[in-house]
Amino acid sequence: STAQIDCSKEKLLNFVYENVKYPKAAQKEGIEGTVVARFTVDQNGAIIHPEIVRSVGHGLDEAVLDVVNELMLAEKWTPGKQNARPVRVRFNLPVRFHLQN
Repeated sequence: STAQIDCSKEKLLNFVYENVKYPKAAQKEGIEGTVVARFTVDQNGAIIHPEIVRSVGHGLDEAVLDVVNELMLAEKWTPGKQNARPVRVRFNLPVRFHLQN
């Protein structure tokens, strides 16, 4: 259902923003931007094949991959379903790094 999808997205984003670490060097240099990671939730609910598809560099990409790796260990996800059968689902995860003035 749409409500279930929205809840899952909210849970995912909350986990990411609570656990992502803004690299000190990037903060000091004033580096901001949005890193986009992509991963797949397989038929068993495991996160597989994490990769960066939009890079900012300066350690921000690695910070996002670190949090995706934590996601991989944190819990199993509910796999997508098609015709009542579990299927792989690919996710794009944008993570925005923004410095407060």
